Amino acid sequence: MSDVSFTLRLSPRRTVRVMAVLIGVLVAASTAAIGALAVFRWPEGSLGYESVKFFWLDAEKNLPTLYQSLALGLAAVLMFVVARASPRMLPSDRTRWKVLGSIFVFLALDENLRIHETIGDTSSFSFGAAGLAIYVPVIVLVGVCWLPLLYRVDARLRRLLLAAAVLYVGGAGGIEAASQLYAGAAGKATPLYVMLATLEETFEMAGIAVLVYALLDHLAKARATPSPPGPTNRMP
Repeated sequence: MSDVSFTLRLSPRRTVRVMAVLIGVLVAASTAAIGALAVFRWPEGSLGYESVKFFWLDAEKNLPTLYQSLALGLAAVLMFVVARASPRMLPSDRTRWKVLGSIFVFLALDENLRIHETIGDTSSFSFGAAGLAIYVPVIVLVGVCWLPLLYRVDARLRRLLLAAAVLYVGGAGGIEAASQLYAGAAGKATPLYVMLATLEETFEMAGIAVLVYALLDHLAKARATPSPPGPTNRMP
């Protein structure tokens, strides 16, 4: 039997443009939904309230969650592809890409399964502190293990990866920390919390969009680079 294979090529610029449009639509829909809730004050459990939750960026198991889960999954797939793209890649770097891809598979699942929120609900942590306590040390450890690979990649990919990390970690860690501290003091039903939560989710989605662009751009350049000539039977 012969092996069956196929090639799926995504344009880096077109893909990131589509992701940017989707992010803009999600942010606009979330803002409009929260604004409608502030005006009409639908009671919890009503159709209006549930409709707001379907679009609200800070809610779970809704449209923004589905988008972010798919985006994280796409990034994970691309990392596994990068790990196989270059035959000249060091085995240790190949392992790093695969480990990072596995981490992003977990993050994609966490978007829908609410793993860190569940831990928070069953522990003494509150207001999302569980997520920070779990993910920040992991991010630091992954960053340290990734430094050798980051040093070896080309300058353009390095800049894009760092930009993606700043956006994603800044949203998931920095802005979320501020929003959860504020929520612990003043609650979540305030305009400032809504603004902070919207910024947090927007930064996270933008970070993944930049990451996807970086990986697609790297793969496009790898395909365009001719392979080194193999050995020949010619005599010197």
